[in-house]
Amino acid sequence: MHKDLKVLIVEDSPLVQKQVSLAYREAGYDVIGTAQNGVEALMRCKKTQPDLISIDIIMPEMHGIDLYRLVRKQYPDIKCLFVTCLRSDQIKDAFPDEIEAFQFLEKPVSAETLSEAVRQLYEGPSPKQESTGNDDSREAPPQGA
Repeated sequence: MHKDLKVLIVEDSPLVQKQVSLAYREAGYDVIGTAQNGVEALMRCKKTQPDLISIDIIMPEMHGIDLYRLVRKQYPDIKCLFVTCLRSDQIKDAFPDEIEAFQFLEKPVSAETLSEAVRQLYEGPSPKQESTGNDDSREAPPQGA
């Protein structure tokens, strides 16, 4: 299921870039390249035509949200999955109409979590996950607030 996907990793930390690439490879995906920022990623998209882009959010030159927006406009068939140190609820709250909750994974990631996230990205969340009340979590105040 979706194992033939070509993945581009966009991550500014060389160590994390290697870790994320390894997790994708262990999950059976074809990592076709890496980029250290959004500008470099857009150039690589044009050359490599990935099916999926794994995006860090906090990067120099162009952060992940701007990259995501440009990819959606320029390459609407490419899917994006955020792999970030930020909490997914922070991102969901900041961009509620743009980005789905299942598009985020918090670092560190494993092959298993990547496989499930990719499945959800292409097929949508399972009915069980939709009925768990995740929408209610948006109404709860952030911890420590």
